[in-house]
Amino acid sequence: MAIRVRLLLETTGPAPKNALVTAAVLNGGFESESPCLLLPATAAGRILRSLPEEGRPVIAEVAGGRTDFVYVQENLEGRIRVQDREGPSSHFEVLISAGETEVLVSDTGIDVLGVEIVSFGRGLWRFHGESIVRPSEPAEHW
Repeated sequence: MAIRVRLLLETTGPAPKNALVTAAVLNGGFESESPCLLLPATAAGRILRSLPEEGRPVIAEVAGGRTDFVYVQENLEGRIRVQDREGPSSHFEVLISAGETEVLVSDTGIDVLGVEIVSFGRGLWRFHGESIVRPSEPAEHW
Protein backbone atom coordinates (compact mmCIF):
# COMPACT_ATOMS: atom_id res chain seq x y z
CA MET A 1 0.00 0.00 0.00
CA ALA A 2 1.29 3.46 -0.79
CA ILE A 3 1.65 5.89 2.09
CA ARG A 4 0.10 9.26 1.36
CA VAL A 5 0.15 12.39 3.51
CA ARG A 6 -1.73 15.68 3.29
CA LEU A 7 0.77 18.34 2.15
CA LEU A 8 0.45 22.09 2.36
CA LEU A 9 2.50 23.58 -0.48
CA GLU A 10 3.22 27.30 -0.83
CA THR A 11 5.19 29.37 -3.28
CA THR A 12 8.24 31.14 -1.88
CA GLY A 13 9.22 34.76 -2.39
CA PRO A 14 7.16 37.92 -2.42
CA ALA A 15 3.51 37.93 -1.44
CA PRO A 16 0.90 37.06 -2.38
CA LYS A 17 1.77 33.39 -2.00
CA ASN A 18 -0.01 30.67 -3.91
CA ALA A 19 -1.01 27.62 -1.84
CA LEU A 20 -2.21 24.11 -2.54
CA VAL A 21 -3.28 21.39 -0.11
CA THR A 22 -3.14 17.90 -1.63
CA ALA A 23 -2.44 14.27 -0.86
CA ALA A 24 1.08 13.17 -1.82
CA VAL A 25 2.68 9.74 -2.17
CA LEU A 26 5.82 9.19 -0.07
CA ASN A 27 8.01 7.47 -2.66
CA GLY A 28 11.28 6.18 -1.20
CA GLY A 29 12.21 4.87 -4.65
CA PHE A 30 12.18 8.46 -6.00
CA GLU A 31 15.82 9.21 -5.24
CA SER A 32 17.09 12.79 -5.21
CA GLU A 33 20.06 14.60 -3.69
CA SER A 34 17.82 17.35 -2.33
CA PRO A 35 14.12 17.36 -1.37
CA CYS A 36 12.04 17.13 -4.51
CA LEU A 37 8.38 17.02 -5.52
CA LEU A 38 6.98 15.59 -8.72
CA LEU A 39 3.80 17.48 -9.61
CA PRO A 40 1.26 16.43 -12.21
CA ALA A 41 0.93 19.22 -14.79
CA THR A 42 -2.58 20.14 -13.60
CA ALA A 43 -1.42 20.50 -9.96
CA ALA A 44 1.59 22.54 -11.09
CA GLY A 45 -0.73 24.86 -13.00
CA ARG A 46 -2.67 25.53 -9.80
CA ILE A 47 0.29 26.66 -7.69
CA LEU A 48 3.37 27.63 -9.71
CA ARG A 49 3.98 31.14 -10.96
CA SER A 50 6.33 29.90 -13.68
CA LEU A 51 5.06 27.96 -16.66
CA PRO A 52 6.38 24.51 -17.57
CA GLU A 53 7.54 25.95 -20.91
CA GLU A 54 10.02 28.06 -18.90
CA GLY A 55 11.55 24.93 -17.34
CA ARG A 56 14.40 22.66 -18.36
CA PRO A 57 13.57 19.24 -19.89
CA VAL A 58 14.89 16.29 -17.86
CA ILE A 59 14.99 12.63 -18.88
CA ALA A 60 14.95 10.22 -15.94
CA GLU A 61 15.14 6.48 -15.39
CA VAL A 62 12.07 5.27 -13.50
CA ALA A 63 10.72 1.81 -12.67
CA GLY A 64 8.88 1.65 -16.01
CA GLY A 65 11.83 2.87 -18.12
CA ARG A 66 12.78 6.36 -19.30
CA THR A 67 10.43 9.30 -18.99
CA ASP A 68 10.43 13.06 -19.52
CA PHE A 69 9.93 15.69 -16.83
CA VAL A 70 10.29 19.46 -16.70
CA TYR A 71 12.49 20.97 -13.99
CA VAL A 72 11.36 24.46 -12.97
CA GLN A 73 13.49 27.00 -11.11
CA GLU A 74 10.66 27.86 -8.73
CA ASN A 75 10.93 26.11 -5.36
CA LEU A 76 7.97 25.35 -3.12
CA GLU A 77 7.74 25.36 0.66
CA GLY A 78 6.03 22.22 1.95
CA ARG A 79 4.89 20.65 5.20
CA ILE A 80 2.54 17.92 6.30
CA ARG A 81 -0.77 19.06 7.69
CA VAL A 82 -2.78 16.71 9.90
CA GLN A 83 -5.78 17.42 12.10
CA ASP A 84 -3.81 18.03 15.31
CA ARG A 85 -0.57 19.59 14.01
CA GLU A 86 1.71 20.56 11.16
CA GLY A 87 5.10 19.04 10.53
CA PRO A 88 8.39 20.79 9.85
CA SER A 89 8.57 23.01 6.78
CA SER A 90 11.15 22.64 4.03
CA HIS A 91 12.01 23.88 0.54
CA PHE A 92 11.46 21.51 -2.36
CA GLU A 93 12.73 21.49 -5.91
CA VAL A 94 9.98 20.84 -8.45
CA LEU A 95 9.63 18.50 -11.40
CA ILE A 96 6.50 18.54 -13.55
CA SER A 97 5.09 15.49 -15.28
CA ALA A 98 2.40 15.38 -17.93
CA GLY A 99 1.93 11.64 -17.28
CA GLU A 100 1.66 11.43 -13.48
CA THR A 101 -1.67 11.85 -11.73
CA GLU A 102 -0.47 12.06 -8.10
CA VAL A 103 2.00 14.31 -6.30
CA LEU A 104 5.15 12.37 -5.33
CA VAL A 105 7.67 13.17 -2.58
CA SER A 106 11.31 12.04 -3.00
CA ASP A 107 13.34 10.07 -0.46
CA THR A 108 15.15 13.17 0.85
CA GLY A 109 11.81 14.99 0.87
CA ILE A 110 10.37 12.30 3.15
CA ASP A 111 13.28 12.83 5.53
CA VAL A 112 12.91 16.62 5.77
CA LEU A 113 9.17 16.29 6.36
CA GLY A 114 10.04 14.36 9.52
CA VAL A 115 8.27 11.13 8.55
CA GLU A 116 8.97 7.66 9.91
CA ILE A 117 7.35 4.77 8.05
CA VAL A 118 5.68 2.31 10.43
CA SER A 119 4.19 -0.11 7.89
CA PHE A 120 3.99 0.16 4.12
CA GLY A 121 1.64 -2.85 3.98
CA ARG A 122 -0.87 -1.21 6.32
CA GLY A 123 -0.19 2.38 5.16
CA LEU A 124 0.97 3.64 8.57
CA TRP A 125 3.41 6.43 9.43
CA ARG A 126 4.30 8.86 12.22
CA PHE A 127 6.28 12.04 12.74
CA HIS A 128 9.88 11.50 13.88
CA GLY A 129 10.00 11.02 17.66
CA GLU A 130 6.21 10.83 17.96
CA SER A 131 4.28 7.84 19.30
CA ILE A 132 1.02 8.58 17.42
CA VAL A 133 0.70 6.26 14.42
CA ARG A 134 -1.22 7.82 11.55
CA PRO A 135 -3.05 6.23 8.60
CA SER A 136 -2.41 7.01 4.96
CA GLU A 137 -4.54 9.69 3.29
CA PRO A 138 -6.84 8.74 0.41
CA ALA A 139 -5.40 9.17 -3.08
CA GLU A 140 -5.95 12.48 -4.83
CA HIS A 141 -5.67 12.33 -8.63
CA TRP A 142 -5.00 15.42 -10.73
